[in-house]
Amino acid sequence: MFGDGSQLRDFVHVDDVADAFLRAGAIDACNGGVFNVGGSQPIAHRDLVTLLLRTTGSGSMRLVEWPEDKRRIDIGSFYSDSSRFTATTGWAPTVPLDTGLAGTVAYYRAHFDRYVDVAGTGGA
Repeated sequence: MFGDGSQLRDFVHVDDVADAFLRAGAIDACNGGVFNVGGSQPIAHRDLVTLLLRTTGSGSMRLVEWPEDKRRIDIGSFYSDSSRFTATTGWAPTVPLDTGLAGTVAYYRAHFDRYVDVAGTGGA
């Protein structure tokens, strides 16, 4: 991981995003509005990787210095404020990050061969 991994991001599960879109489409107060939708809590990159390693039960993390070309384009911390959308629609994310990661890992483990060419035939 580049740097110290302190950059913050928020993550929102696809089920919660779909719910947000459905609510936005069904509520007239959203027409013409601009809203942010994000996860309930920002998390540092290093903490996300730690959570992912715990979820998968394998892997490792190593902190390395930022390459100059990457440092120049890094956006630092960025996370959403969903309060306006929540006030307008009543929406809030319901899938915790650890639950979403566990489901994603389980899915890709079950369907690994669809995404990785394990047979070496050139096509997944």
